[in-house]
Amino acid sequence: AFLIKLSQKQATTSNSSFELDTLFLALSLSISSICAMLLVNFTFGVLTRAAPQLNIFSMGFAVSLVCGIIVLKLVMSGFSIHFVNSMNKVFELGCRVVGESCPNVFY
Repeated sequence: AFLIKLSQKQATTSNSSFELDTLFLALSLSISSICAMLLVNFTFGVLTRAAPQLNIFSMGFAVSLVCGIIVLKLVMSGFSIHFVNSMNKVFELGCRVVGESCPNVFY
């Protein structure tokens, strides 16, 4: 029974590795933005607590928006390599399902 479960696990490894890669890419994009926005909001909270006479939240939305765009720009600049590798895996799986062999579509 153990060997059957092990062989079933090995049979699904190729599909699950693609799903794990996709999950990793999605998390790597979102976690960096979430952490940066958490840091910005925490900083605004400390500034508001330290100087309550200043209305930090009036400009907080604009600063948060600019910081979010900067973080997305930085993250997306390094994301293209991972996107190309993922798309090559998608086309490889598609060609394998059809029964054809195709080289890397994206270089």
